[in-house]
Amino acid sequence: MGQGDPRRGWAGRHPRLVSLSVLLASVLLTLLVVEAILDRFDSRTSTRRFKTTDQKRVAYFRELGLPFDARSKYNFVSDLRAEGREIYPYVYPSNFLQRPLTIGGKPFFPLAGISQVETAYCNENGEYLVYRSDERGYNNPPGLWASDRLEVVFAGDSYTHGDCVRPGEAFADVVRARFPLTLNLGSGGNGPLMELAGIREHLRDKRFSHLVWVYCGNDLGNLDREFRQPILVRYLDDSSFFQDLAGHQPELDRLLGEFVDSELEGYGALLDIRDFFVRRFPNLTGLVGRIGRSTGGAVDPGLIEQRLTRFERVMREARRFVDQKGARLLFVFIPTLFVDYENKTLVDVTENRERILEIVDVLGIEAVELAAPLLSLGGPDAIYHHGFPGHFDAAGYAVIAEQVLARIEPPPPAAPEGLPTAPASPRG
Repeated sequence: MGQGDPRRGWAGRHPRLVSLSVLLASVLLTLLVVEAILDRFDSRTSTRRFKTTDQKRVAYFRELGLPFDARSKYNFVSDLRAEGREIYPYVYPSNFLQRPLTIGGKPFFPLAGISQVETAYCNENGEYLVYRSDERGYNNPPGLWASDRLEVVFAGDSYTHGDCVRPGEAFADVVRARFPLTLNLGSGGNGPLMELAGIREHLRDKRFSHLVWVYCGNDLGNLDREFRQPILVRYLDDSSFFQDLAGHQPELDRLLGEFVDSELEGYGALLDIRDFFVRRFPNLTGLVGRIGRSTGGAVDPGLIEQRLTRFERVMREARRFVDQKGARLLFVFIPTLFVDYENKTLVDVTENRERILEIVDVLGIEAVELAAPLLSLGGPDAIYHHGFPGHFDAAGYAVIAEQVLARIEPPPPAAPEGLPTAPASPRG
């Protein structure tokens, strides 16, 4: 039968098209697999945002004529290492929820990053936040752990950690300027159970006056995976449990460092593979980026109730621990804000606010709601980096610091009876 014989199949009549189709399918499949692995790397909290910088944020800044370091965290760290600097990306503890570290055959769950190293964290204001971690891997100045008596301790997630402002601008830093013995146990990716673990682990031998618990809108959802980690649950079920992480800091640092180096190497190899195909088949990258994306759906009400029950357990234990220390517990509620670009306004879209605050109130914990003071500043330009949503800028964090200080600073001494009070300072 000849090439044009109708009895031959389409594939037989068009062998070159078949070969091209097989090649394109192979390329697409390879790109999909590589992108899926890169997405997995990107979602794993140790390598969060290695893949790309937020390109919309970069374009927004450049439209305003503002400089922005558009390098991915992977490239940023790699470039500095090439210059001879010993720098590590922050190792998010939540990366180890499924598989803890092992020291001497025993599992350990880290609660902070690598200690006493230059740490690259995040970039939302145009430049990467880089700081030197303290003796236990947190974002604190050196020497605080030597004090047995602290004034203020913060527990929280990325907002408390200091995303993404310059050193000295985070609200824990602002409070520390007034109260030098202020310890920050915040870590990006934390949820309530990890925060409880942090205070139970690191404050067991410390005295402190105030514990400021900073709550954000995604904290409830974090409880799902946290409660699947047996080590974390032990902090809730056993009031005497601790891992002695400080006593194993050298081993933890070594394992965390090896983990980061391995992931950096693997991530770089995957980027090389992807770039090889992208250079040859650039039109496929947009298609690959759109395949397999989902928007998610509503959360089951039963799951919400389970989360709230777990949250109540965590806060009850936190209250018990703080009371045992003779200290005061302050609950700071950061709202979830939506940017209405058309009207250039902020809209409070916080979920479960009433239920959360009811739990806190029943437990007798003083709450500080931040929605009103934040919204009173104006639109997105007032609290976000040049108006682009993300974490707060220095002005937004200053509001949190002011609200905390207003609760923990002692009132001015009253004037002796019969004497006039000092006149108010003139304004303007």
